[in-house]
Amino acid sequence: MSLAEQQMSLIKLTTEQMSITRSSFAISALLAKKLKPFSDGDFIKECIETTIEILCPENKALFSAISLSARMVTRRVEEISSNIKGYLKEQASHFQYYSLAMDESTDVSDTAQLAIFVRGVRQNFDVTEEFASLVPMKDTTTGADLLEALHRVLRDYNLSLANLTGLTTDGAPAMVGDKRAVVSLIEKEITEFGFPQKLVKTHCIIHQEALCAKSFSFQDVMKVVVKIVNYIRSRGLKHRQFKTFLAEMDDWDGDALYYCHIRWLSRGDMLERFYNIRKEIQIFMTDNGKEFPELNDVTWNCDLAFLVDISGHLNKLNTQLQGKNQLINVLFDHICAFDLKLNLRLSQLQNANISHFTKLADSHPIELKKYISFLFDCKWNFLGGFQTFAPIKMHSHCLALRSLRMSTTWKLIFKWS
Repeated sequence: MSLAEQQMSLIKLTTEQMSITRSSFAISALLAKKLKPFSDGDFIKECIETTIEILCPENKALFSAISLSARMVTRRVEEISSNIKGYLKEQASHFQYYSLAMDESTDVSDTAQLAIFVRGVRQNFDVTEEFASLVPMKDTTTGADLLEALHRVLRDYNLSLANLTGLTTDGAPAMVGDKRAVVSLIEKEITEFGFPQKLVKTHCIIHQEALCAKSFSFQDVMKVVVKIVNYIRSRGLKHRQFKTFLAEMDDWDGDALYYCHIRWLSRGDMLERFYNIRKEIQIFMTDNGKEFPELNDVTWNCDLAFLVDISGHLNKLNTQLQGKNQLINVLFDHICAFDLKLNLRLSQLQNANISHFTKLADSHPIELKKYISFLFDCKWNFLGGFQTFAPIKMHSHCLALRSLRMSTTWKLIFKWS
């Protein structure tokens, strides 16, 4: 074999090895993102080998070389995590200012987990927003404990309180309670160190919306729906029988969803599913000796339809408030737009126009006064819940006005030229 052939063979071997390694990293990253057990890597490899043996058996050896054992996937994920953390540290070293978001909750093992997110801006106005750390709180979760955990994370990323401008938290007492809460302790440290900035404090806007959304509830409707759904879902035999019953009825929805009071968004999905198969549910409950006269009540069904429509609007708003790289003025725009929609829906109901309440329109309601009063109360409750954002509302308007001025300036420049 000539030298040139040896070189080409070596290059091909190196390229194949790199591709195999990249494939292992890519699959490991997918397993981590989808929260799958790392041991699933062996099963995925088995699926790949079976497929390759049928489609292109000549390449089976190449694909068999991909290492996806549980130990290897663990190593890959650790390397990916280390790489991401290194990148974030490099970005953080150039932050001119940064803000933090903190959320403390308890996992299935009763261990409190403190999630910390960071958003920083560089001198050229490049913005980096990333999950910084998940800190397990093994003992107490007082404000001092949370502050100590936060300091460890800040030291890890070489971030100083001198550059901290904003802090968003959940509503836990240890976060936003008295002067011993973590927000008050951070403000105290900023003052003691003589840092000039004024900390902008906010309550999680999605959590605030969730609190407001709890007012959008007809208790008489929710009580019956939750009781029926939990009866079906909490009994294995009844649940299997119900799914079989729906299959026999050729129902496209397929099942009833659980309702979780904590995850309030589940209400919208559960209510819509319940509404779509309410007739099948009534037949099934009657066959099992469970009578719910509300299912035959026209007024109750109209209330259910109205609640489904309202919950759908709230779910849409919540989706708009999620996602990365959203500035506060954009979030305020969504809230203000929802307020305008509430006003529009209220005005339409007052004029007996229910075109935007599709489920309610299908139920042909006779009386709308109850829904008008309900929407009116909800509107004020919703707006009142966002009064805590009033101090930063002006900053939001400034951002919007600045953008408008820049846009107008460019138009004048192009017009002049």
